[in-house]
Amino acid sequence: MATMSMCPEVAGGVAGPSAAAGARRIGLDAEQALALSASHRFFEAAGDQIATRPEPANVDDVRAILMVAGMS
Repeated sequence: MATMSMCPEVAGGVAGPSAAAGARRIGLDAEQALALSASHRFFEAAGDQIATRPEPANVDDVRAILMVAGMS
């Protein structure tokens, strides 16, 4: 299975309650995709990939995390 790092045109995916609900509606299992290192196919099928164009520069990985008070 493809992972994000094997697909340079994909920067990642959006994961959250709405993405998880959408994935379940079309029969995707987030835990199974994670266990199989199949995030590329999961986010592609769920429609939640973040696609970019190829860049000539060597850019490090970036992770962004939003934390909202009162949410668990």
